[in-house]
Amino acid sequence: MGTDTGFYDIKEEVEKVQDNLDEHIADINNPHQVKTTVPEQYTGSDCSGSDGAANRVLTLANTTLSSEELVFVDGFCYRKDTHYTVSHKASDTTITFTGIIYDDQNIDVRYEA
Repeated sequence: MGTDTGFYDIKEEVEKVQDNLDEHIADINNPHQVKTTVPEQYTGSDCSGSDGAANRVLTLANTTLSSEELVFVDGFCYRKDTHYTVSHKASDTTITFTGIIYDDQNIDVRYEA
């Protein structure tokens, strides 16, 4: 009896994994649902303001940034409205860091296009 239960549990797990894979394949085959993640890489020296100052502004290359952006500074994921704010204008998109940013810090911005 114990082996039948173990076999059943494994079979059930395999079916769940297969269903999950089927959903992902359906998403991939539907180009309207596939989104591209665009990375932009900067350093703190790309921001306006002085090295080690707060409220430095980074102007992004993309003007159609979605609300799904992710911002990493030296590998740490920053929180919108806590660590930075975003401003969308007709000519550009800017990120204002609320804390201190140094020129040698790596900044990685990712968003869906």
